Amino acid sequence: MMTSAGPFLTNGTRSQVDPFVLLVDDHEPSLRVLQMVVEGAGYHCLASTSPYEALAFCNARRPRLVITDLKMPRLDGCGLGRSLKARYPTVPLLLLTGEALDSQAVRALGETFHAVLKKPLDVEPFLTMLTGLIPPSAPAP
Repeated sequence: MMTSAGPFLTNGTRSQVDPFVLLVDDHEPSLRVLQMVVEGAGYHCLASTSPYEALAFCNARRPRLVITDLKMPRLDGCGLGRSLKARYPTVPLLLLTGEALDSQAVRALGETFHAVLKKPLDVEPFLTMLTGLIPPSAPAP
């Protein structure tokens, strides 16, 4: 069951010290679906509709992986990704977008993000990528 804690949607059954995947998308229905997919694969998630709140949260706890939407008001996924990469250069960052991007834009985004994935998400390759980046039971860094 998801509970609300400010802008964060969290799984209340997990320890607050578990390694986690940070999900960021300003569209709450999309965020909830993504959270169900990622948690269903065995990962602990923290989800936020605000990139600024996600950045603030990262001051207290470093995520194991960050998955963010591209188009968000005020601070988009690119800005969030650059900020997180500067703080945590070893944390993998995945970008999700429904936007049509040309190959040059995808290459440029590749300087910040491990991968750029199209919406709607193709779940099986996405889960394979997650498992390759961090096993579901990965120990804390």
